[in-house]
Parts: sequence; structure tokens; C-alpha cells
Amino acid sequence: VEIRASTAWKLSAPLRWLIHLSKGNVTPLWNGIKFISSRASKLIPTPLCKLVDTSWSKLMNLTAVAPHSSMNQGTIADIVKERCEMMQQPLTICL
Repeated sequence: VEIRASTAWKLSAPLRWLIHLSKGNVTPLWNGIKFISSRASKLIPTPLCKLVDTSWSKLMNLTAVAPHSSMNQGTIADIVKERCEMMQQPLTICL
């Protein structure tokens, strides 16, 4: 019998999930969210799903633009300089 098909494995799943979370591993949490959203998307009307998808995409784009924007180079340079000073390292090492 495959261990993952056993009753003990299935019953201990919530405990293993909590142990992963307590160690800082959020992958099981993310997988659970994706699983629930994939199931829920079948119950939610298509226009509402599309609205949620576009809103999520826009939110992710907004959060991803800031660190990669060429307009933020000065800010990023200041952050790097500040961290180098905190670590008491010359700027050339940090870059």
C-alpha cells in the first residue's frame, strides 16, 4: 500500500500542514488558496471571475512595477547605500 494512500497519512495532513506553516514554509498555504480558488471559480459566474482575475493582475503589476521601474533607481541606490552603511561595508562591496 502506498503510504500517501493510507488513512494515517490522510488524517495527519492537517498537522503536517500546520508544521510547514510554523516553520515559515507558506507553500502549502499558497497551494491551498490556489486549490480553493480553482474550485470556487467553477461556482462563481464567469463575468465575476474575469473581474477578480483582472483586478488581481493589476494589483500584482502595481506591486511588481515599483522595484523594477527605472524611475526608482535613485531610491534603490539610497536603500543600498543605507544598508551598506548599516553593515559598515564599503559601497563597492554591496554593489
